[in-house]
Amino acid sequence: RMPIAADVPDCVKNLMEVCWHQDPNERPSFETIVQLLEKRIIPLLQHMEATHSITTSIPNTDAQDFWTRNFHTREIVPMVEFLRVLSEEAGGFSSDDESYIRAILSQIKENSEESISRIGFGKIIAWYGPLKVNHRIVLHERIIQLAKQKWFHGYSKTAEGGLKNETPGTFLIRLSTDRPGIFTVSVNIRGDAYSRRIDMRDGVFCFEWGGIEYRGATLEMLVNSMKNADNNAFSTICERPPLRQ
Repeated sequence: RMPIAADVPDCVKNLMEVCWHQDPNERPSFETIVQLLEKRIIPLLQHMEATHSITTSIPNTDAQDFWTRNFHTREIVPMVEFLRVLSEEAGGFSSDDESYIRAILSQIKENSEESISRIGFGKIIAWYGPLKVNHRIVLHERIIQLAKQKWFHGYSKTAEGGLKNETPGTFLIRLSTDRPGIFTVSVNIRGDAYSRRIDMRDGVFCFEWGGIEYRGATLEMLVNSMKNADNNAFSTICERPPLRQ
């Protein structure tokens, strides 16, 4: 008989042990085993798998708790329901604020205007998180703050195409289209668009361009350092209307 691992659920362990009983008359029938599997063991294992999936796809314990507490093991939640729950736990936000949040959430490819997925929520946390600071929900504040910045183009694969039509030195900030949690700066250089990843080092946003390192504790401060640099490499903001629906 193989040893039973320590992390095996008790109901599975008990079933294994009773099936190994020395007295065949004490062993459960196949009908009993099937009933136990269908009613207790399989649902438990499915719940454990879903919970593990939640903890690995949402990179923040507060955010994991928020999802499991409100939506349990659901993979997709209606956008209206998600925004209502977020608003209730955040103490409420205005309809204008909700329009910014909805626009940002629906940009992520795993989401839509009608729904938000668990994976999509995890990506939102990676870019705009954390969910809470000092036990207070602040995620919505960060989303709204960035959505109102005209240099911020969010999750856009077409932003660089428009940048090519701008004057040299025109720049924008966007989300990386292939790495959640990473921001990218793009700039027009001699009529073409070039991009550079923005790193996070010691809690500071930074990147190097033309031998100069640009730094900022926030993206807003980083943009100010870019605009105020002597080399004028980032001279003009590629403006867009505020992100909202």
